[in-house]
Amino acid sequence: MPVKNTKQYYIDNKERIKEYAKQYRIRNREKIKIRDRQYNIDHKEEISLKAKQRRINNIEEYRKREREQKRIYNPEKRKKNQLKRDYGITLEIYKEMFNKQNGRCAICKNEFKTLCVDHDHLTGKIRGLLCHKCNLILGYSGDNIIILKNSIKYLNNIL
Repeated sequence: MPVKNTKQYYIDNKERIKEYAKQYRIRNREKIKIRDRQYNIDHKEEISLKAKQRRINNIEEYRKREREQKRIYNPEKRKKNQLKRDYGITLEIYKEMFNKQNGRCAICKNEFKTLCVDHDHLTGKIRGLLCHKCNLILGYSGDNIIILKNSIKYLNNIL
């Protein structure tokens, strides 16, 4: 007997249709993979343009998702990778240095939860651990002792 109202048929048999589709995907997994790969190859530029446009249209949603993923990302693993990449040291060496300095900045002597690795930009040699502000002072001065001494003279004259 022919179905007069197709929409009603799908509403009435929604669960059965979903189960059939699921079983079909399981039985034909490889066939579907091949078909999808070929579609992606054939429509690469179109897919790329749509993705870019979707990102532009929903930039706030994408930024929110990126922030969320960064929050979920393991911070200790990130720190470990950054130390290895930037300074060639392990997290264990960093922790050893941190404990040796009692969690204190080598310049201002204040205590912090984390410290920046201070290194000579010419040789790459690690000098110690500094707080963010003290690290910026050295960085902006270009590690130039004359500039730092002049800064001290200036402050002495003002105060």
